[in-house]
Amino acid sequence: MIRQKTLKKCGTVYHIHCEQCDNDNVDETSRLLETRVKEHLSRNSSAVHENCKLTCHLVDPSKTKVFATESNTLERCTREAIEIRLHYPSLNRDNGFELARIYDTILAPSRSLYNSS
Repeated sequence: MIRQKTLKKCGTVYHIHCEQCDNDNVDETSRLLETRVKEHLSRNSSAVHENCKLTCHLVDPSKTKVFATESNTLERCTREAIEIRLHYPSLNRDNGFELARIYDTILAPSRSLYNSS
C-alpha cells in the first residue's frame, strides 16, 4: 500500500489533517515518519493529540501527507517553514525556521509590496 510506504520514510516534511474539524499540522522530522506520527497522536504535549482529545476526533495516520523528503536538516527545516507559511496550519504552535523576508514576496505574490497604507 502506498500510504504505508509513506510512513516508512525518514527526513520528511509532512502534513497531518483532521478531516472532521479541518484542523491541521505541518511538521518535520529526521526520524521515521511513522514513529513521529504515533508521538503526535499519543503525547499530551502534542497539539494534534490535544485537538483529538478535546474534539473526540480521530486522525488516520495513513492519511499523513508528505510534502518533501530531505535528509539535510537546514533544507528540511526551511521547507517546513515554507509549507507552514503556505498552508497556515491551525495546530502549529510556531512558524518553524525563521525565513528571510524575501520569502514573503515569493510565497505571497498576490500581495503587493507597493500598497500605500
